[in-house]
Amino acid sequence: LLAITKNDLPLWLSMRQKIYPAQDKQFHSREMNSILSRDDWFPYFVITEKHQPVGLVELSERNIADGCLTSPVAYLEGLYLIKDYRGQGIGSKLVQTILGWCQQRGYQELATDTEKTNTDTQNFYQSLAFEKMEHIVQFRIQIE
Repeated sequence: LLAITKNDLPLWLSMRQKIYPAQDKQFHSREMNSILSRDDWFPYFVITEKHQPVGLVELSERNIADGCLTSPVAYLEGLYLIKDYRGQGIGSKLVQTILGWCQQRGYQELATDTEKTNTDTQNFYQSLAFEKMEHIVQFRIQIE
């Protein structure tokens, strides 16, 4: 993993748009700048042995996460691999690296989520021994 810096904004943006295509560039730009200014978010590029970026990992620290019994909780906010690098075991190795990262920082649990319709990602996480916690419907309201 290679920590993302302000110099990496264009590449980071291009990968984020693939993870979260419903959001526009302005949203991503604001969020990326916010993430870089916080001490509870940890964005990284996934790199090859030749230091070529082939993916993205965004981790955060949350006070709570559904189904978790400890606090704080490490949260895998986003994981992306360029299509050509999928299906080669890189994702599984990446999750092992993330678990090591969590352990070094004293976290006892790692949580994540995905859309209810994203069965490929659900199957991926379950194949790595993640437990499916619950299906919920979340709500929000914009405060003006």
